[in-house]
Amino acid sequence: MNPLQSTYRDEFQLAAIVLLAVLSWYRGGGPERASAATMLAMFLVDRVRRALFDTQIDLWSTDLWYFSLDLAVLVAFFAIALRANRMYPLALAAFQLVAVCAHLARSLVESVSPIAYFVMYVTPSYFQLIIIGVGLWAHRRRVSQFGDYRDWRLRPAGA
Repeated sequence: MNPLQSTYRDEFQLAAIVLLAVLSWYRGGGPERASAATMLAMFLVDRVRRALFDTQIDLWSTDLWYFSLDLAVLVAFFAIALRANRMYPLALAAFQLVAVCAHLARSLVESVSPIAYFVMYVTPSYFQLIIIGVGLWAHRRRVSQFGDYRDWRLRPAGA
């Protein structure tokens, strides 16, 4: 059994994101819901693909599927960060950029260790879960102190 590909890791992440998605749906604003939904969609799409095609993570080469999935999630987090009236979505996008860069590094440099590759593209998701949880907590705290405030900027940043 490879400890890097443990089913417990997958189950923990899935349970954590489902919990965050439920909490975000009932207690969060638009950015919290969108961020949690993006993470949940990423995990579910990956799980469905692995169930349908019985695929395993290949650490010796760049998997275009995971690169494409991480790139799509980066675009989603970047769009959320541009529109959200919050700061934490920027950190979500930054950690997702690390995951995308891991795939690029793996495809450009053959000497990248499989363990380093794994850590670079899996570890950001754990930080993203923490960031979404802290963002939800900060949102609830602001609402309790100051009342409702808008979830989204009127115009995207930089427009």
